Amino acid sequence: MTITDLDIGCIFEGSIILEGLPADYIEDISLIQPTCEGDGDIEFTAISPSGNTLSMLVEHPFGNDEFDIEPGLISLSDYVTTVPGEYFVEVSDPEAGPGCSESFTVTLNSPPFPEIEVVEIFPPSSPGAMDGSAFVEVITPGQLPYAVYVDGTFSFIVNQQNFFLLGLGVGIHTVYLVDIQGCPSNTVEFFVPAPTEAFAFGVSITDAGPYSTSNEQPSMYHPGKIWRSVLSGSYRFDVGSIQQVVRVLYAPPLRMNIGESANGFVAMEYLSGPQDVKWKGIGLRAQAGLGTYVKLHDPAVNQSAEPYYWLIRASMERTVLKRILLTGSVSARGLDFVAPISYEFGFRMPFYTWKKSGSLVK
Repeated sequence: MTITDLDIGCIFEGSIILEGLPADYIEDISLIQPTCEGDGDIEFTAISPSGNTLSMLVEHPFGNDEFDIEPGLISLSDYVTTVPGEYFVEVSDPEAGPGCSESFTVTLNSPPFPEIEVVEIFPPSSPGAMDGSAFVEVITPGQLPYAVYVDGTFSFIVNQQNFFLLGLGVGIHTVYLVDIQGCPSNTVEFFVPAPTEAFAFGVSITDAGPYSTSNEQPSMYHPGKIWRSVLSGSYRFDVGSIQQVVRVLYAPPLRMNIGESANGFVAMEYLSGPQDVKWKGIGLRAQAGLGTYVKLHDPAVNQSAEPYYWLIRASMERTVLKRILLTGSVSARGLDFVAPISYEFGFRMPFYTWKKSGSLVK
């Protein structure tokens, strides 16, 4: 700007910058948060004071993009995928020059997926019964109520943050839930074990051959293959987290028609080990202990006690087809450091049991 004095001819020159108020380019910002059934969205109204076409810069979780937009209602989902994350949006008028812009930053949150945990498992009343149960807690809540799915099938609806699963048999089961907004929880796989009886008694047929290693009765050495009836019993109890088992086996003397006889005996084993471990649906057990037996040469006259022996046993079991329990064990037993290794495997199902045993070292 130049000012001239016409009387004396003096000239004054200067410059003045006129600053205007910043223009509004963005109004009415609204967020639609993502749900389990769909993505969220970011909406706003774009304004162009000059009537020009606007430019929109978007910084989103997948990168940066720039778009030409017309004034009016803008839905960001029409331009980028609006997944959970942080978004920076800037609207500018390139023709109006630098600084003619407005921006904002917002965050789309992930939907609240519930999370569950199987807290406690209760075995059924018998190996073939379907009255086992499990207690489930929702440790990260969703929106009530929940639809509960057991073994992949809808089971019931619950309106609280914990519940029982009923009618379970021995074996592997799964559970998950879906809240009212359609958000699924994590899927939990758990194992319902067979019931453990404190006392167990029975009469069975045993082979008094070398080192029988049944899980249900003590070992007994007798040369040859002689099948005989025995009376067996066991008592199970826990001390803290340590399992304890005492097994007793009684076999009366046996006299055969061919003139030979088999001595009667009383055998006992004490085994101790940690709680069973579940690994990929397989139940694992490790035990160690001592055992002994007394031979009854002539029950009316005399008897002789054999030395104590040590015993280490590892066993496993797995349920298949929800009804068949596969079993297997490996044992080492001896009076000193030289110990024969024996094995046993078989299966158990309602009303039928089959087992096969043998020795790896004669």
